[in-house]
Amino acid sequence: MLASLRRLGACQIRATKLATPPCGAHSTWQLWLAERGLAPPLSAPFSDRCRNAFVSGGVHVSKLQREVVSSLSRLGFSAEEEVLTEAGYSLDAVIEHGGARIAVEVDGPSHFIGQEPSGATLLKRRQLRSFGWPLLSLKERLREKGLRVSGRKAELIDRLLVCSARDCSSC
Repeated sequence: MLASLRRLGACQIRATKLATPPCGAHSTWQLWLAERGLAPPLSAPFSDRCRNAFVSGGVHVSKLQREVVSSLSRLGFSAEEEVLTEAGYSLDAVIEHGGARIAVEVDGPSHFIGQEPSGATLLKRRQLRSFGWPLLSLKERLREKGLRVSGRKAELIDRLLVCSARDCSSC
């Protein structure tokens, strides 16, 4: 463990010399430590640079995401698009329901390996929930099953209530 921390310190020294440190993974590692209530053993300036690198990854709004946000608005939800959390994650949308702010993630094909969510998608879902975000994960496959987001409002509200209260892996 001590040798690992020494190597980490040496990496920090080398990374401080870089204009943009390659540290997106360090930021997710810091979030993992925060989930467990542990303080990251990185210097504050390096931690800040890693978070900035993590946050500056850019945002891509898909056609499906636009359709979902539009449908939520037509159904009477006030949907705020592309919300940046304190942890640095970008949420596709945030809606208010029952006095709670609920994160809405629109998971297209890039979020899956075969039929299963990718590791990055599972990590993001777990960390968002860990930091207090109720999460509704809408899958592109819902359309294939005939469950359209633009369907009946009661159906969507039922899904929100169920999904915000538990793991949305079946939503």
